[in-house]
Formats: sequence, C-alpha cells, structure tokens
Amino acid sequence: MSKVKHVANASILITAAFAKMPEPIQAMVNKLRALVHQAEPSMIEDWKWGPNFYCNGMVCNVWGFKKHASIVFFNGVNMQDKLGLFNAGEANSKMRTIKFNHINEIKDKDIIAYVKEAVKLNKAGETKADKDIEIPAALKTILTKNKLLAVFNKQNFTFKKEAVLAFTSAKQEATKLRRAEKLLLQLQTL
Repeated sequence: MSKVKHVANASILITAAFAKMPEPIQAMVNKLRALVHQAEPSMIEDWKWGPNFYCNGMVCNVWGFKKHASIVFFNGVNMQDKLGLFNAGEANSKMRTIKFNHINEIKDKDIIAYVKEAVKLNKAGETKADKDIEIPAALKTILTKNKLLAVFNKQNFTFKKEAVLAFTSAKQEATKLRRAEKLLLQLQTL
C-alpha cells in the first residue's frame, strides 16, 4: 500500500488563500477551518483542488466565494445529514456542500458533528457512491431511436451524469432537443 503524499506547505497556502478573501468571507472560512480542527485534532491540512482536510482520506474542503463560504464533504453522499444542512451538491455523485451567506449561520456544534461523522465514515472505509445514472425516458427514446444507447451506456459516470443533467435542466422542450442533438453528435464520434 502506497503512502499518501501531502503538500508540505499546505497550511501556509491555506492561510495565504484565506487572507486574500474579503473580510466577511475570510471570517467564515477561518471559523470553518477552526471547527474542522476542533472536531478532529489529528486532521491534516492538505492542498488538492484547494484547501482540504485529511483524516483517513479527504474529509472536507473549505472555501470562500464572492458572497458566500462553503464546506464540502467529499463523502457527503454517505452522511446522514440529520440536521438537513446540505444545501448544494446533490448533482454530484459523492460530495455534499453547506453554503453560508453570513457567519451567524455557522453553528459550531453542527459543523463539529458533521466533521466527526465524515471522519468516522473515512475510518470505517465507507466511501462508496451510487454510480447508476437514471436516463430520463425521453432521452432514452432519442438514444435508442438513433442507435446510440449502447454507446452512451459505455461512457464513464461523469460523462453520463453531465449529459443527463444538461438534458433534464433544460426548461424548454426546444432546448432539450438541442442538447440531445449535441449529445448525439458527441456519441457518434466515440
């Protein structure tokens, strides 16, 4: 089994990145960072796709944006979300996100509980995610009619997920059809 390599200066990178954020966001990300360490003192700060926190695998990521901060749980799909805090990331196969618009929304005991649950899942090795994609009937009909359903089914999870999401997120039928046509062209080249 190979040893996991961590970015040696990750804590410095995280501190520098957070320091560049506007003050209300900076306060939120620093609070989230402190809560992650309070929940699990052995947490390792790392840098992969930005700041992340590692304990028997990647546990979570904390980041700030223009108008909000978020904590992303890499194995959120397997978390219970007892408090109903996850408010983003449902389209992702594994991750779940909690977005905060104001520091007062961050409840210490809730974040600590979620981090502890995520660490517990990592330690137990529970990292499986549902890799089945349900193809909407209308899209399945189009793929079948064009003899490309088998080609579609052979594609990787992310490709299928993004194609289905593009199709289902269209509000107008004309948009759905344009997106289906684009998908058919892609599949014909594979």
